[in-house]
Amino acid sequence: MGVVAKEQREFTKAIAYFQKALHIRENAKDFWSVAISYSHLGMVAKEQQQFTKAIAYYQKAFDGFIAAEDWVQGPIILSELGSILEAQANWNEAMKIYIQALVINLEHDRDWLRELLVALG
Repeated sequence: MGVVAKEQREFTKAIAYFQKALHIRENAKDFWSVAISYSHLGMVAKEQQQFTKAIAYYQKAFDGFIAAEDWVQGPIILSELGSILEAQANWNEAMKIYIQALVINLEHDRDWLRELLVALG
């Protein structure tokens, strides 16, 4: 429901749904799903150009995905962080984040690397 509300640009409703899901997931100690909730809250904050909030939510999401050893979602969240830093013209920090995402992909996602190499030639 939160995703639908976000797509309809009903941000207050989306935040309420995502916060409710976050609390349920925290109580259930489902930490991977907690990271998903934080990533959704980050998306809403980013859409509202509340970049400080978005960065905080995405950082929590990243930490959760890495703790869960989700080597696919972690770099995706880092890319979102990088795009926020770019929007703030913080090029050096954005580059560091993108490199961190690349390193994670190179170390942990061999399928991604194989697909990239095939696409290159």
